[in-house]
Amino acid sequence: SYSDYPIKRIIERLSEYEDAEEQGLLPKFHLGDEFWTKWLGKPLKAKIVMIQQKKNGIWKYRFCDEQSHTHDYEENEFGKYFWTTKEEAEQALKQMGE
Repeated sequence: SYSDYPIKRIIERLSEYEDAEEQGLLPKFHLGDEFWTKWLGKPLKAKIVMIQQKKNGIWKYRFCDEQSHTHDYEENEFGKYFWTTKEEAEQALKQMGE
């Protein structure tokens, strides 16, 4: 049980996790995270339903929006094709002329 697990080891594991995160070895986003994406120039709420690391080390996310469309984006496309708020999505789409 965790109560028997030495605190020192817990701290070591947390440190290892943080190091992996800083090195880009862990995805920035997680299954079930909600974002806004676009469909036909309009923002739609979407959830991450799949995460995959490509051979080049870049994380790829599959989103399923509220109309059951799927969208595949890479982590470096955050802010270009998917956003954290509806307002960010609307502003970006307006700037793109969509």
